[in-house]
Amino acid sequence: MNIPNVLSLGRIVLVPVFVILFFAAPDYSWVAALILMASGITDFLDGFIARKYNKITHLGKILDPLADKLTQLSVCICLAIRHKEFIIILCLLVAKEFIMLVAGYRLLRKGHKLPSSRWFGKVSTVVFYLVMIYAVFNVHISNMLLASLVWIMVGFAALAFILYIPEFFKLKNKETEGNKTCKEILKASVQQTDQTGHQS
Repeated sequence: MNIPNVLSLGRIVLVPVFVILFFAAPDYSWVAALILMASGITDFLDGFIARKYNKITHLGKILDPLADKLTQLSVCICLAIRHKEFIIILCLLVAKEFIMLVAGYRLLRKGHKLPSSRWFGKVSTVVFYLVMIYAVFNVHISNMLLASLVWIMVGFAALAFILYIPEFFKLKNKETEGNKTCKEILKASVQQTDQTGHQS
């Protein structure tokens, strides 16, 4: 268990802390906003440390996106409860994250290594944190302003989702090429065995 993984676990622990503060202390929304900000900072730090000091692990590739998804889902649900008119928009974000989780799970089941987070995924995450920190901090935010911010967030999330699609198919193509190579090796081995048998 290295430092980046501990930071990712820390973000998961912060999720229930944020939810409790969000509902139990609405007059102290700045505290919940600080918790969310701390989560965003640790999200940046775990990725930075993992890349700079070569601490990228298979566990980290699971914990980091898991912490992201849990944080995003929790914050979206909390804000949707407070601003019910935005439930549909936030459900689109949840659907996008669910599809990416399913795709990642399928890759793991087939023995693939999950790719590290790409720059466009990180940009989408940064936009998410900026929008949500502001929305959580400003309890009396107008519906029009919040709607505009949420649509900006949806736009970046959709862009990240579209850019991740080619990454998924690259891994699928590698799998297909790998299967072909195995079949060719097996076929060559069988042919060599047959030829040896005939010579005998």
